[in-house]
Amino acid sequence: MNTITEGMITQRKLQPHGVRNYRKLPRSHFSDPPTEVEILVNSESNPWLKDYKSYSSIMDNPLQPSKSYEQSSPQNQLQSLIHQEDTQNQVKMVNLASVLLPLYIYPSLNTTWSSIYTSITSNPSLSFDIIINPNSGPGSAAYPDSSYVTGIAQLNSYDNAKLIGYVPTNWAARDIEDVKADIDTYAGWGTYAGSDIHVDGIFFDEAVSQYNESNYEYMSTVTAYARSLNLPTIVFNPGAVSAPEYYALADTIVAFENSASAWTEQVRGWTGDQYWGNSAVMMYGFTGDEAAQKALVDTLKATDVGSLFISSQPFNTAYSEVSGLWEDFCEALAA
Repeated sequence: MNTITEGMITQRKLQPHGVRNYRKLPRSHFSDPPTEVEILVNSESNPWLKDYKSYSSIMDNPLQPSKSYEQSSPQNQLQSLIHQEDTQNQVKMVNLASVLLPLYIYPSLNTTWSSIYTSITSNPSLSFDIIINPNSGPGSAAYPDSSYVTGIAQLNSYDNAKLIGYVPTNWAARDIEDVKADIDTYAGWGTYAGSDIHVDGIFFDEAVSQYNESNYEYMSTVTAYARSLNLPTIVFNPGAVSAPEYYALADTIVAFENSASAWTEQVRGWTGDQYWGNSAVMMYGFTGDEAAQKALVDTLKATDVGSLFISSQPFNTAYSEVSGLWEDFCEALAA
């Protein structure tokens, strides 16, 4: 096994639209000697595979020093570390937080979602995870109505957009069979013959944040059920800092959902740096102008948050009306 005497240990997660999170953890983060580090490898070709690799396997990562590192000269060791750091920085430069968009607006006209379409096409490097919610869930019909079919098909035509179906859980108190029925309906959308209205995953709203065996079993069961139906992308929304155990289940957890005025950078610390890249921040009621929003977006991007949403709309219309600064928000996040 190689021994790292300088530098950082790297943990990374690959998401369907490329590298979303690339986090360097200080050696002090691990025990000495290190034990095992969880690496989640998620890609289009191998979706949402959870693979636990030993620390010795991590050393085979091409971004770590090569196996001949210890045998090389001190000068070559230094050059290797410099190259490693440069390579990591280059990867980090393409790390963009994704947009987590709660699109609860009924597409009554073909133009209702036009500002959403425009931002998706204008920012091709930015990933959009779009929550679809016809009726506090998929509704009772097998397929959404024609207005939704048109809008969803349009969203599915964009390479940088991914659709996620809304399912409430009532903090693990909703009948689990009802939750599964909603998941079944969303999975069935992929069989619609007329248009491509498939969804890529499930947004579990009212998710529990506190850990106990019963809560964990509930969330684990519904997550596994969704993935068994080829709905691999899983988002939990407790709207608050979550127990770390749930990050082993979900790809993203909403660590903050509240008014922009209630935001505090302590949320990141409460969440933990090792989970922050798989966390989302959702704010409404933002009262600043374009420049103030850009400054806030830049600040949050610098923390390597996984996903972000900011709306100028107040609480009661934050998800049912487009933010007045929507296009500016997308441009700032993509910059």
